Amino acid sequence: FRRSAFLQINHTLYNRMKLCGDWFFYTLLCEQGDVLRIAKAYTNYRVHPENSSQRAEYEGRSFLEGLNILDYICKRIKTNPLNYSAVWAKQWVKYEKKYQFSADINKQIKQRIFKTHRLIFCYYYLYRLHYQRKKAYGNF
Repeated sequence: FRRSAFLQINHTLYNRMKLCGDWFFYTLLCEQGDVLRIAKAYTNYRVHPENSSQRAEYEGRSFLEGLNILDYICKRIKTNPLNYSAVWAKQWVKYEKKYQFSADINKQIKQRIFKTHRLIFCYYYLYRLHYQRKKAYGNF
């Protein structure tokens, strides 16, 4: 990215993020001009259980902080909830199962999503129902 685009970013916004700062930084950077998506990974990183990012995933804190970025994007772009709700709901179900969020974290997530993203909330329950049926009856 160009240095001029970097200098135009409000750095205090993403500096306050503890877990998803990189994602938010790129969101802010995208607002500075055209974006080209390259569908090839040019970096990789090692993940281990003691990694703070991994702990944050297991505790659900990354998902909660990611909702702040989603809120920002929705306010700035005025996107249709149909464009993102199903994806976020599926991710929520996946993370909930994979990391077994605590009841407190799930309550926080539900409260946050219900306030501003009710369609995600609806899709979440549909996906949970789907996965429960699939688990109970197998693939049909």
